[in-house]
Amino acid sequence: MNPLFRPAPRLKNPRLFGLLLLGCGVVLNALNAYESIQRGKYYAVALLIGPFACLFGLWRIAIGQPWNETTNRMRGWVLIGDSVAAVIGLSISIALLGLFNGWW
Repeated sequence: MNPLFRPAPRLKNPRLFGLLLLGCGVVLNALNAYESIQRGKYYAVALLIGPFACLFGLWRIAIGQPWNETTNRMRGWVLIGDSVAAVIGLSISIALLGLFNGWW
């Protein structure tokens, strides 16, 4: 088999993966909310990962992992949606980090 055309890796259950990501994001956001309200501090890494994980997890739960059988790869609109979800999630994370640091 030509290495250029070998099948891309597939997840066995992409919606379960999305649920796991969403759960991790919710836990990280809840931890940061609790810490910032009770103690007046926050965790920067959790603030960066939390919103991204929530948004990307919701996207994965909604669409799963549609596959193009002719090319044996994910469909193009899925890759575009993954990229958009990642950019929006990271933008929200960076905006929240700037808000917590008083950059705005």
